[in-house]
Amino acid sequence: MMFDAMDISKFDIRGQIISDESIETYVLNETFTYNSGGRDTPPNYTLVYIDSEKLYFGQKSAKSSGKTSETRHSSISLDNYFRKIIK
Repeated sequence: MMFDAMDISKFDIRGQIISDESIETYVLNETFTYNSGGRDTPPNYTLVYIDSEKLYFGQKSAKSSGKTSETRHSSISLDNYFRKIIK
């Protein structure tokens, strides 16, 4: 798959909380500093969970949009993850 857009973000990890699935996660505030598409991307308030070489992010719900720290994602999706590739 080819991507033709690039986002650069600043990640600020702030402590730990328990997700809706009872998983111990980290609080993550993501601030976009550059977007190749010229979009004005708002901050993202989510969760992050690391399991060995897999990195999972929080997911939106009706009450947890992630648009503010008060509406931070409260659930983790274990279906989608990023994998660390060691060369």
